[in-house]
Amino acid sequence: MGPVFGTVMMSLDLAIGLWPVTLLAAAAGIWGAVALVSARRLRTWQVLTVCGSLLFPAFVVPLYAVQFWANPRIHSPQTQEVPLDVLIAGWGVFGIVLIISIAMARGFRWPLAGLASPVVWFSAGMYLVSVMAVSGVWL
Repeated sequence: MGPVFGTVMMSLDLAIGLWPVTLLAAAAGIWGAVALVSARRLRTWQVLTVCGSLLFPAFVVPLYAVQFWANPRIHSPQTQEVPLDVLIAGWGVFGIVLIISIAMARGFRWPLAGLASPVVWFSAGMYLVSVMAVSGVWL
């Protein structure tokens, strides 16, 4: 579990480096949570989907990235093409699920989008780290 935890910590470098955006995402998340509590919308399937979608970038992606980490001495871009395509497809499904969940939240789209902003911001850092790790190309 050490490499998985290290992968998650590397993804937080984006949040630390761009701390103003991190503060805005946290503020939007707090506002969204408070608005959803006051509207009594915490148990809707849209809110549960957005909160549950955090499992993908927090657990699934780090495990996958560690499993298919590209070693430049052994792997070439051709050998990492399929694992990278699977990873990109997973990120695509993740994005579509978030967009559909927020779009179908009638009457509470803005609070739900606010609640989703920390999830999306954390996912941005994990996306960068996972794609670089699996492809073997570091910026």
